[in-house]
Amino acid sequence: MREEIGVEALALTMPRVGGAGAGMGNASLPLEALALTMPRVGGAGAGMGNASLPLEALALTMPRVGGASAGMGNASLPLEAMALTMPRVDGHPNRRDFRGVLTLADAPSDRAPSGARGHRVMLTAQATERALPSLLGMAVDYTPELDRHDTRRKVGIITAADLRATAGRAQKVDVRGYLFARDFPEVVHDIRKRRSELGMSYEIADVRVVDTDAPIWVATDFKFTGAAVLLREKAAYEETSVELE
Repeated sequence: MREEIGVEALALTMPRVGGAGAGMGNASLPLEALALTMPRVGGAGAGMGNASLPLEALALTMPRVGGASAGMGNASLPLEAMALTMPRVDGHPNRRDFRGVLTLADAPSDRAPSGARGHRVMLTAQATERALPSLLGMAVDYTPELDRHDTRRKVGIITAADLRATAGRAQKVDVRGYLFARDFPEVVHDIRKRRSELGMSYEIADVRVVDTDAPIWVATDFKFTGAAVLLREKAAYEETSVELE
């Protein structure tokens, strides 16, 4: 493509994603990997393929996550993996790739998460799979003490999520994304130097629990609202992890 393309607004739209019980019409799209790729953006002299794109506005539309009765257009998407591919920018000073295990599904937490009123929690695999689209684009937060969540200290973003089977019944939620390395160099330093001590912890909302009087809350519906990097001994699940790529 050699013509010049004036991109006053360039947008990539991911599917609308509904909540529990949502239908997705008649097409079945197995999503072992669902990715939307934006143009590679290099340095000052870099081109963008064969097209010259004056980017007055470059927009990426995140998955629409509806309520329990929301539809998902015409596609049925089993969400084994979801990924949002950000524009590749060579040598970007404020992006440092990371990966981690955010939590486990179909396994009770080792400790009570914050906000669970002292109850251990189990996220069902079915509910977790439905919630994966809500995780994309959510922030990663951090405190210097690495001992809790701080939703006002956003140090990175999640761009991919996947459910991975384990030897037992539990499934791990693998995540990838990038940290704002220039804004928060101490986070990059802590993950590099203390990787063996660190884990992750989820943040969720709109939670439906089977029995709030039970010692273990079984969550059958929820949406992810973010995640935190913290000491593994402070995380709800011991088997979480985080590392630089």
